[in-house]
Amino acid sequence: MTRLTAGLLAATATLAFTSCATPAQTQNLKPAAENPIAIADRAGPKLTALVRGINDEEAERDLDISNLDIAVYVRGSIARTTLTATFVNPLKTEDLEGRFVLNMPRGAVINGYALDINGQMIDGVLETKYNAAEAYQKRVNRRIDPGLAEVDYSDRFETRIYPIPAEGKRTIRLVMVSQFDPASGYALPLTVGGKVGKFTMGVSGDAKVKGVPAGLNVHPYNEASNVALKGDFRLEATSTAPMLVSQHSGTDAFFEISGALPRGAIDRHKPLHILWDRSLSRTDDNLKDEAQLAEDLALKRGLRRATITLFDSGKVETKDVAADRISETLADARYRGATSYASLQSLAIAPGADCLMFSDGRVTIDDRKDFLPACAVTAITSGPERDDAWLGDLAQRTGGALHVLTKANAETVFGLLDKPDAAILAVTDGTGKAIETAPLASDRRNFRLVGPVPADAVVLVKVEGETSPRRFNLATTVSIPFEGPGALWARHRLGVVAAETNPDDMAALARRYNIATPQASFIVLETPADYVEAKINPPLSYPRELRTAYADLREAADAEASEHRAERLTQVVNLWEAQKDWWKRDFKGPDPKKDQGPRPRPGAEATATPPPPSSPAAAPEARSAPADRDNVVVTANRREETVQDIAVDVTAITDEVRRELGLDGADAGSASREGSISVAEWKPDRPYIAKLDKAGEAWEQVIDTELTTSGALPLFWFDIAEWHWQKGRKDEARRAVESALDLPTRDNQTLAIVAARLLRYGSHDRAIWLLERLAEREATRPQPKRKLATALLERAKVDANTVSAKADMVRAIDLLAKAATDVYEQESDGIETVALMEANAALAKLKAMGGSSTALDPRLVALLDADLRVVVEWNTPRTDLDLWVLEPKGYEVGYSAPLSPWGGKLSGDITDGYGPEEYLIHKALTGEYKIRAKTFASDPTNPNGPSSLTVRLIRNFGRPGQSEELMDIEMEARDREKVDLGKITIK
Repeated sequence: MTRLTAGLLAATATLAFTSCATPAQTQNLKPAAENPIAIADRAGPKLTALVRGINDEEAERDLDISNLDIAVYVRGSIARTTLTATFVNPLKTEDLEGRFVLNMPRGAVINGYALDINGQMIDGVLETKYNAAEAYQKRVNRRIDPGLAEVDYSDRFETRIYPIPAEGKRTIRLVMVSQFDPASGYALPLTVGGKVGKFTMGVSGDAKVKGVPAGLNVHPYNEASNVALKGDFRLEATSTAPMLVSQHSGTDAFFEISGALPRGAIDRHKPLHILWDRSLSRTDDNLKDEAQLAEDLALKRGLRRATITLFDSGKVETKDVAADRISETLADARYRGATSYASLQSLAIAPGADCLMFSDGRVTIDDRKDFLPACAVTAITSGPERDDAWLGDLAQRTGGALHVLTKANAETVFGLLDKPDAAILAVTDGTGKAIETAPLASDRRNFRLVGPVPADAVVLVKVEGETSPRRFNLATTVSIPFEGPGALWARHRLGVVAAETNPDDMAALARRYNIATPQASFIVLETPADYVEAKINPPLSYPRELRTAYADLREAADAEASEHRAERLTQVVNLWEAQKDWWKRDFKGPDPKKDQGPRPRPGAEATATPPPPSSPAAAPEARSAPADRDNVVVTANRREETVQDIAVDVTAITDEVRRELGLDGADAGSASREGSISVAEWKPDRPYIAKLDKAGEAWEQVIDTELTTSGALPLFWFDIAEWHWQKGRKDEARRAVESALDLPTRDNQTLAIVAARLLRYGSHDRAIWLLERLAEREATRPQPKRKLATALLERAKVDANTVSAKADMVRAIDLLAKAATDVYEQESDGIETVALMEANAALAKLKAMGGSSTALDPRLVALLDADLRVVVEWNTPRTDLDLWVLEPKGYEVGYSAPLSPWGGKLSGDITDGYGPEEYLIHKALTGEYKIRAKTFASDPTNPNGPSSLTVRLIRNFGRPGQSEELMDIEMEARDREKVDLGKITIK
C-alpha cells in the first residue's frame, strides 16, 4: 500500500497520508502522556479509510494514491497551493470512507474544495458547520456520495469522502492560501512511505526553487511516475515590492504593504500584571517556557515584584509575588474550568501597568466582545488550538502586541518584549477613515499588512514616534487577479467577530470570500435532489444540466413546503384537541372485548412486550426523604428547589385564571395527591470515582493523576462534576462540568450536556448562554428551542425580580410555541404536545403574575394538569432511545403500547435522536409506577460515546403541590435491556 506524507507549511508545514487508529467511541480516546487533553489524531496528519464510514478500529483499511498533482502560485509573500489527489480503494467488496487530515500553516486558509461526482469535479459550497456535518452524515448513513471539508482553531483541515467504492477511486482538489515564513520561505515536505503512481508539480509567480526532495531529479523536478519521495520542496520569494494590489472575485481589491519599524520606547519601571489563563484547554500549551518568559522579563526590567491573576470560568485568584518566584508560582497552577474572560471585567489593575496575557484566546463560555482591560495587553500564546485573530485584535486595541511562542523562538520573543518594535497606531485612507487590516508574518523590525483598497486608493500608516504617517498610493500599482490577500484578510476579520456572530451570518461572510472557517465548512453532495433536501444551494459552477434539474426540484419543494407551513397550525391544533380529549376522558381499565396488548414498532423486528404481569417488578429500595421535602424520596441528583419553593407559587393560579386557560370547575383535574419520587442512586462504575472517595482532602492530586489517562473524555468531567455536587462542593461541580467545553472533542452535544448540568447546578445564566448558541447552531430542529425555553423558565422560578422573571417567561412561551408549530427540516413526532403542555403551564404562572402572552394560538391554550408526568430527552443524533413506564396493574406503556387502559399516555416515538418522549397520566392509579429507558438503536458512525439521558419525574403537574426530580443517566450504545430510572408512588 502507498502511504504518502507531504506538507504544506510556510516554514515546515505538514500534509500527510498515513494509516492511523481511530477510536470507536469517545471513551476509548487515549491522550498523549505529556498532554492530558490531546487526542490521538492531533499528533500528526493522516489519511484513514473506514468501511462504510463506521468509526471503529476494526473498520480501518489502507488506500492507494494513484495520482498527486501540486501547483504553487506566488505573489508577493503569499502562496496559493492547489493539491489534487486521487485515492484508490484496493478492496474487492467493501466501500470505504476516506478521511484526509492536513495540519496547515498558522494563519493559512482553505480557499477552495472540490470532489469528483460521477466523473465531474464539483466545487464545494460553504454552509454552517453543523448543517454541513448533518447533511454529510445523513447521506453516509444512506450510502450516498457526499464530501465534507472542515477546519478548526488549530488550523487543522479534514475532509471526509464517501464512498470510495470497492476497486474504485475518488479525487479531491483543495486550494490553500498561506504566507511565506520570513526566515525559511516556503517548504513543502514530501515523504512517501511507498510509491505514488503519478506525481506532478508546477511553480509560477514570484518565487524560485531552492531545493527538491530525494527521489526527484533536479532537472526536471516536476514530474515522476511510480516514485518514492523523501525531503522538502523549497521555494524562495523573489518579490521585494513594498506595495501590491490584487483583485479579489467580484469588485473587491486588496493591498499588501510592507515597511520597516523603528524600535519602540518602553518604561522599564512600570508595574507588571500577568494574566494567566488556567482553563483546561491550556494544558497542551508550552506552559513552562511561558512562565519562564514572564519571570525573565520581570527580572530584566529590574522589578522586585509582580502581580499574577490566575483565571478560568470558575475562579479568579490574584497574588503579589516576588519577581524571582514567578515561574515557580505559575508552575503550581492547576488547569480546570472553561475559557472565560468575563471574570476579569472588574479586575483591579494598577494605573499605567503593562499586562502580559498568557492565553489561547479560545473563549468557550461567556461573552468576550466587551472585554478590554485597563492596560496595554501584550498577548502571548503557544498552544495548537488558539485564536490568533482575536488575541491580535485585543492587543492592537489596547496598544500592545501578539507574540506566538514556540520551542525555537523563545529568545526572539523575549527580545521583542524587552525591546519592542514601535506600534502601528492607525491605518487610514487619505481622509482619515480607519481601514481594517490584518497582519502578515514579517521579519523583526518590519511590518506587513493586507486590507481592502479604499475608495481614494491611498493608505496612511501612523507609526509610534513618527510625526507624519507613511503614505502608500495604491493607484500607482497594477492590480492582478489573485485571491490570496483577500482570503487572509477575511480569515482574520471573521476570526475577530466569530464568537459574537450568528452561524448563518458567519457562513454568509465565509461564502463571500470563499474560505472555510471553524464555523463554516465546505460540502459537496451527489445529486440536485440532495441539495434540495439539505436546503443547501449548489455551487455557482454547478454544471448547467444539474442546475436546471436543481431549479425544478427546488421550485417543487418550495411549493410543498409552503403548503406544509399553511397546514402546520391546523395539524398541531388537531393534535392538541386529541390531547384535551384524552385529558377529559375517564379511563376505567381494559375492555375485555378488545385486545389491549402492545404492538411491535412498525417496520422493526417484533419486540413486543410480553403480557402484563400480575404485579409490577420490585423497584430499588429508596432512602427516606427529609421531613421538609413533602414526601419526595431521593437517591440521586436531586434539585435544589421543588416548584412550590419558587417565587411564583402555583397556588397563585386562581379559578379565574384556570377558566381563562380552558379549565372550568368540572375540568379542574384531580386534587393534589400524596406520593413520592425515587430515582436510581448515582453509582458510576469508574475506578477514578473510587479513588476520589478514598482520597479525602487529597482529591485534587487524584484528579491530577487521572488527567493523563481520562482527561480527554467529556464523561470524565461530567463524573467529576457530579462527584463534587454529591459532596456539596457546588462551585467545583460547576467548574468541573465547564471543563468539558475546553476539550478538543467538544461539539454541540457536549454543549447541551454542560448546559443541562449547569441548569441543575443552579448556574442559570451560563446554561442559557450556552443554549442560546445551541439554538443558533441547530435552527433546523425544534429541540434546542425547547431546551432554551426550559432553562428560561427555570431561571424565572428563582428570580426575585418580577420584571425580568416575566420577561423570561414570555420569551420561553414564545420559544415553546415555535417548537410546537414551526416547520422544521428535522421534525420530531410528539414534541408538539410536550411543548404545549409546558407552554400552557408557563402561561398560567405568567397570568398569575399579571403578565400576558399572545404567542399561543387561542386554540392551543389549555392548562392540562396531571397526577404524573415523565419527560426524557437525550443528547445524541440518529439514536433511538425509548421511554417505558410500568403501571401499578402491570401494563407497560411504551412505543408499541402508547396508551394504557387506565389513561397512561406516551407522547410519541422519536427515532432519529434527541427526544423528547413524555409519559402522562391525568388520574393515576394508587401504587407504584416504574420508569425505565432502553437503547433501541444507536448510530455506529457517531464517535461521541454513550448517550446522556436527562429525565424529569414530576408529581402533580400544573397544581399547587407540584414537585419534581431531575436526573442524568448514561445510556450505553451496546445496552439493549431496559434500565431502571426510578419510580413514582401514588397514595
